[in-house]
Amino acid sequence: MALSLLLRACSYLYWIGVLIFVILLSVVTYYPSALPRSLVEIVQGLGSFGKLTPTAPRSSIAISFLLSYRIPKSWFTYFYLTGSIWHIILSIFIWVSSPTSSALLLVLLLFTVHCTRRLHESRYVSVYHPTSTMNSITFIISIFYYIMIGFTIIFSVPFERRTSIFDGFFAIVFLFINYLQHHHCVLMANLRSGTNVHKSSGYNIPDGSLFELVSCPHYLLEILLYISLNIIVGPAPQFILCSLSVTSNQILLGHMVHRWVKATSVPFVGIRFEKSFLYISISTICPIIHPNAAPLSHMFCKTSSQHRVFSHCLCLRLPFIVQSQCSITLVYLCTKTFGVSPEPRPPVFSEC
Repeated sequence: MALSLLLRACSYLYWIGVLIFVILLSVVTYYPSALPRSLVEIVQGLGSFGKLTPTAPRSSIAISFLLSYRIPKSWFTYFYLTGSIWHIILSIFIWVSSPTSSALLLVLLLFTVHCTRRLHESRYVSVYHPTSTMNSITFIISIFYYIMIGFTIIFSVPFERRTSIFDGFFAIVFLFINYLQHHHCVLMANLRSGTNVHKSSGYNIPDGSLFELVSCPHYLLEILLYISLNIIVGPAPQFILCSLSVTSNQILLGHMVHRWVKATSVPFVGIRFEKSFLYISISTICPIIHPNAAPLSHMFCKTSSQHRVFSHCLCLRLPFIVQSQCSITLVYLCTKTFGVSPEPRPPVFSEC
């Protein structure tokens, strides 16, 4: 009993810590002058990887030492290896000790499938940039992520709960989103396939599928994965914290990548939405109050002229304290036949 309470408390503290860090990273990204330079450097160093890694010199030797040890981004494989093995062990344990806990076993098996799929992609599909790295501390924290989420699932789904048709439907949704995410991972990997050095190490935006609509569909689909899993789990505070942390992090990363792509002039290949478009936008913590980050369609959408509809319908500049409590994922289907043409707000990014 004492061990259960300790693990439950550790799970809460972990997700709260992750959420606080994402908020800090949001502040550092959009308001770097609001925090001490040393804190900004530490947060950026821990929260960035790959092409987003800051290259500016550190302000002190201590910070340089803390952030100096970096490991290849290809070590993502160990995240998914840990997650796969750990959730297989938990699934077997639940199946043997409590075979009637079908809902809990379903959630564990779904997440096991997700981790195993990501392990396969990381090992055999993804082609990592030769110089892409991440901080070693971030690596350790991420290993704990895949351990903590297993405990979070166990503490969030009652043992006595049975599966329902509702659970089965969203399990299928979860698996379908996994398929879509794998498809987009293959599209990105294909850009670097072959022996050409430039082709295998460059950064480009793929053509086709959701890349026609958003800059980072893999991040968007990750958010939808956790939303579908959260629907199966139910209104459990721990898993809601987990989903909120992941959603906020993926949104922020998506926007950071979008800004990087725009800043480096990597060409977009997305179609123009002259007659109709599928509008995907996500609302989260810090960017809601930053003049250069709202409306929030710019986090993922390649085109900027159609952001006005969502801006007037949802992004009403709600207070930060309200927005920080939730992350909303909306899929908004619009056509010009609706006759919605509000006054435009100046777009952050130029038209693709």
